[in-house]
Amino acid sequence: MGRAVVFGLIILIGLCVFAYTTYAPSRDHEENPADTAREAPASFAWTFEEDGTLNPDGQPQTSVSLRATYPDGQVRDTRVDTVPGGCSVLPDPEEGSLAGTSAAQCYYAGLGYRYRIVAEGAMYRVERKRFEEASPEHVPPQQAYEALIELP
Repeated sequence: MGRAVVFGLIILIGLCVFAYTTYAPSRDHEENPADTAREAPASFAWTFEEDGTLNPDGQPQTSVSLRATYPDGQVRDTRVDTVPGGCSVLPDPEEGSLAGTSAAQCYYAGLGYRYRIVAEGAMYRVERKRFEEASPEHVPPQQAYEALIELP
């Protein structure tokens, strides 16, 4: 019976050591709060305002901006583009967009633009692609996204 007790204690101590080394926080790396803030993603919101100018066809234009809110509380408003027509936030994200972000679309008279936000290393990039209205006689080609601006 004595051997069984000793053997049981050895197993119990081994399980405790395993659990501690597996689930206890590591003290080898102390987190720097600044590093933690940089690793967390920013949040983004699209804004649209009447620009007050007219395009070459005499149509009113809309200013497309993006508000970035960073984990440290910093807020940055950036003008992205000025386009004819109206704009709205799309209900579904565009393929390739940064997770948790929305896409925007601006449209006027058969021509429009879509905007998305992607991550590029430690930076964020706003991209735009052009699209045309399709009809039974005209199937427009699919355009690729092009980079417009970069944000930290």
